Amino acid sequence: MQRLAVAEARLALRRAQLALLEAQLVTACEAAAGHGCRGGLPPADRGAWDRATWHRYLAAARDLDAELGPRMRRLHAEIEWITFGEPSQGMESMDGITP
Repeated sequence: MQRLAVAEARLALRRAQLALLEAQLVTACEAAAGHGCRGGLPPADRGAWDRATWHRYLAAARDLDAELGPRMRRLHAEIEWITFGEPSQGMESMDGITP
């Protein structure tokens, strides 16, 4: 029972860490997409975005991949391992504890 509670806590922690990184990525990409737009943000309806807006958004995502991508991929792998018990290749825990 205690082992299950520990696994659930570790899973919740990693999901929260991943959500923070995803929010950081989206915020930065939307800020880049909104460059030159009124209020500094692109239209809320992404269907209304033009090619230049999408280009700025995707360029920011590409640029942030070097910083955020490895941590996000590692967290996804750790969540998979905790959930299904199958480690992904090259997975190393962020907290120094085997997932």
